[in-house]
Amino acid sequence: MTDSTPSPEPSPKLTRTEPSRPGYAAMRTINLLRRTFARLLQVDDERKLEIYKTVFRNAEIADLNYWLEILFAIGIATLGLIMNSPAIVIGAMLLSPLMGPIIASGLAVALGDFYLGIRALLNVVLSSFGSILLAALITWMLPFRSPTNEILSRVQPTLLDLAVAVMSGMIGAIVVCRGGQGGGVTAIPGVAVAVALMPPLGVVGFGVGIGWEWPIIRGGGLLYLTNLVAIIFSSFLVFFSVRMDTASVRRRINEWLETTEKDERLFEAIQHTPLRGLLGRVGTLPRRIAALLIFLVLVAVPLGRTLNQLREEANIRRIVLDELNRTLRGEYPETEIVHQEIEIHPSHVRVGITALFSQRFAEDSRVRLRERISSRIGRPVQLSLYEVATRDELHALASATGSRVAAPVESFDVFRERLWERLQPALATAWPVEHAPLAGYAVELSSEAGEIVLQLTYLAEQELGPLGEQAVARSLRERLGSDRITLRLERIAPTWDIALPSRSRTLAPAARQPLNALSEILQRFPRLRCVVLAASDAADGRDGSPPGAELVHRYLVEQGKIAAERIELRPGSLPADRVRVQLVLPPPQ
Repeated sequence: MTDSTPSPEPSPKLTRTEPSRPGYAAMRTINLLRRTFARLLQVDDERKLEIYKTVFRNAEIADLNYWLEILFAIGIATLGLIMNSPAIVIGAMLLSPLMGPIIASGLAVALGDFYLGIRALLNVVLSSFGSILLAALITWMLPFRSPTNEILSRVQPTLLDLAVAVMSGMIGAIVVCRGGQGGGVTAIPGVAVAVALMPPLGVVGFGVGIGWEWPIIRGGGLLYLTNLVAIIFSSFLVFFSVRMDTASVRRRINEWLETTEKDERLFEAIQHTPLRGLLGRVGTLPRRIAALLIFLVLVAVPLGRTLNQLREEANIRRIVLDELNRTLRGEYPETEIVHQEIEIHPSHVRVGITALFSQRFAEDSRVRLRERISSRIGRPVQLSLYEVATRDELHALASATGSRVAAPVESFDVFRERLWERLQPALATAWPVEHAPLAGYAVELSSEAGEIVLQLTYLAEQELGPLGEQAVARSLRERLGSDRITLRLERIAPTWDIALPSRSRTLAPAARQPLNALSEILQRFPRLRCVVLAASDAADGRDGSPPGAELVHRYLVEQGKIAAERIELRPGSLPADRVRVQLVLPPPQ
């Protein structure tokens, strides 16, 4: 009899879910590369525990030796920056132990070790702010307030600085992995000099100490942040590559930490906070890598912008010199350039050439040269050519020196004209006209001190600041070829608000005081004009009272003796009891 009972279907085989073949192959390749890299560096599991212990101790917070090194390193770095001494700054780099906790942060990210991360990060934050405070205090106590070349060279970091920091962090982590007996982060002089952690903090402290000079603070802070993020990222890559995060290594590290962390005050403090649940591994590896990459990109954006700006400026200088050399070789082959100045601004480029021409430089040649440069760089060009003398004139002058006939004494008018001819082009290229237009300038000659005192009066809402004053003074000394130039600056506020009582027919004493000061300014500087703004409905003169603008206009003309054509009345969005006077400079003719 045939059994009609159907045979049972074979049970399905249980298979382990595996990644896709391309993904699986990629993971195997990465693991193979990591094992090979660790073997080549001779980093075995025994060595990995020693690496962790070394890095863990380098992130110690309650270490008097560490804080003394930080104290002396930032002090030496700040003094070296102010003294403009590269040797002293390098000495501060060698003393700095700050790279220890920064590399510890990279290892914490590679392991997902929250406690090591919070320990290292707290150390970095306290060290950074403490260094800035001490640098600011040193700067405030010293009489030197002018930025030096050592300071100015660290306020405009680029992607090149990021690349240096990445490579420095990698070699630092590699030395830690192969440190041998007594190897540590603080014993890497080459890495310390290359990454330069202390000088940027000194620059930030200098900017704070001279009165919150934000361009210096931002530049130095960006350079330090660049080094910080790059070292953490690159050291993470090295520790991940030597397989510090394997299960066996983590188990041995946890066994060691059970006997070490329980005595740590920081560990005990975290145990009494909601952060205690984060002790151990935190976040998946892709999330940790993504967080580092985000910070790296955020830092790279302003660095890339600065690098592009420098590259664009270098290209503009190359084009200017190329066109200049082409013109001189073709039309004036015997010309010798004495001095050249190229000032690059966002809206235009200023080019000043002082040369010994073989013959007079024709005006049409100057126009053609300016147009060619402008067409290639895509910006308006202001071209100034200063002729020292022609060769024939020099020969004639040399022949005349042998004559016994005394030359006539140069008149004062001729001397003054020659002085202005030399001074005006220098001011045109050295002074930031767009932000602070010049109302006037005066020159004093001191026979005792043997110096030239140049007083500049400018219109601006804020002071130019020590950084701007130093840059202008340095630029003027270079352009005029003299170190005996002293710069005095006087700022005039371009906007003046005059309060007028409602429906008043006369000016109150409180309103006359600023108008008297305005009158004195307008009398001192005839080029200045003023614009009087008042509420648009005040022009109707309701209730028979004169409008506020007319009151101010009449006072300036009658009491201040200011010509009426120098005063312009305009309606403005102002309250009825207020008049605003704006000082302006007409465009040059």
